[in-house]
Parts: sequence; structure tokens; C-alpha cells
Amino acid sequence: ERREGEDEEKREVLSFLLGEEEFAIDVMELKEIIKPREILEVPNAPPAVKGIVSLRGEIIPVIDLRERLGLPPKEMDRESRFILARMAEEKVGLIVDRVRQVIKIPVKDIEPPPPVKEGIDVGFIEGIGHYQKRLIAILKLSEVLKLNRT
Repeated sequence: ERREGEDEEKREVLSFLLGEEEFAIDVMELKEIIKPREILEVPNAPPAVKGIVSLRGEIIPVIDLRERLGLPPKEMDRESRFILARMAEEKVGLIVDRVRQVIKIPVKDIEPPPPVKEGIDVGFIEGIGHYQKRLIAILKLSEVLKLNRT
């Protein structure tokens, strides 16, 4: 006795914008979203690492997601947010232009990434979700955070 649509598997993701492009991370990897704060620069950090922030006594590295994905740089503005994500025991801040919303995308509406996506290393993309006529690139956080690889 199952209700229509109940059994449909969905991925819950947080969507956000980098320029005109919409991206998402799995909500299971999401800790919180904060407004930008002062970033302390760290010498010899990989280029995408803008520095560190201190949040409630915790030191969190902050990654410029645009730079990491090879998108053109943009100054932070009042729409910018830091998405705090967690991978295993690591917590990291991702700078994004604007957070959109948490959405549930049916798994059947997520397709594998294309071999090439305008200048973005597709190794970073887990899949492309189709949601209300929008195309949302779901990021593979484990790859995005491998900063030692060039």
C-alpha cells in the first residue's frame, strides 16, 4: 500500500550560484551557512585556499570555489556566503556568490557529468541534476577538497 511518488529516491542538496551557474552539494555534507567574515591569509597555501576563519574557536580553511573550479574571480559582496561543509572529520568553508535553496532532486533526474563542462574540471562534478528546468551541477566534495592535486 504505497503512495504515489513515495518510493522515489531523492537527493537532498543545497544549491548555490557561482555567476550564472548553479551548483549544489549534498546536504549530508553541509554544516551551516554563514556570512563572510575576515579571512586570515595563510602563507604557502594552495591558490584556491584564501586563508582561514575562526568560528566559535574552530579554525576552518576557506576555499574560493570559483578559483577552485577554474571560474573567473569575483569580489565578495553582500550576497556572498561561506558554506561550511564537512568531509570525514575535516571542516571547510566554501566561498559562493549566493546560496539559493535546499532542494530534493529525484535520483532519476541526475545524469552523469558531461565529458567537458565549460572550463570546469568534470572530475569535480558528480552529476547534473535537472530541477524545474534548471541544470544543477552537483559537486563531488571529496575531489573539490583534494587541494594537493593540481
